[in-house]
Amino acid sequence: MRNIPGDAHFLTYSCYRNRPFLKGPRACSWFCESLSKSCVDHDVALWGYVIMPEHLLVKPRRLEYSIGSFHKSVKSSVALKAYSYRQRSNKPDSVWEPFYDVAPDGCGHFRFWQRGSGYDHNVASLSGLPEILNYIHQNPVRRGLCTQASDWPWSSAADYCEHSTGPVAIERLQIF
Repeated sequence: MRNIPGDAHFLTYSCYRNRPFLKGPRACSWFCESLSKSCVDHDVALWGYVIMPEHLLVKPRRLEYSIGSFHKSVKSSVALKAYSYRQRSNKPDSVWEPFYDVAPDGCGHFRFWQRGSGYDHNVASLSGLPEILNYIHQNPVRRGLCTQASDWPWSSAADYCEHSTGPVAIERLQIF
């Protein structure tokens, strides 16, 4: 992750072992809440997103920032809510097995996200942003989850089609 003043960031997060932990409304809502709060806390403009879990296009407003701290802020809140939900639920341990990770030291841990910081691509030029947003928004269509990007409820695609809004407020890019 490179903190370059003026750059936007195209971010990708993956759930542990690429499991579909963000397929239901509960976990997607946790992510939306975390994303909204993290954007405010870190003074980051959210330009687009798709939760599958996948892509974000963000732009730090400050010249000095830590995209790593933003990553951690978004991801840790969701993982803590998932862990808390696990503790409160009466579901058998077998339901939670996909979340179980044995670390190299032999200790077992509950893990929501894949290890590491995810994918972070600095975007220095505004000219490439429409292509990135289109790529982000078309992911649910490519995966057969919907027929039009704006139909996916966990995305900013509807915000750009101007007939609806997604669950997280964005700062709509005016370069289209």
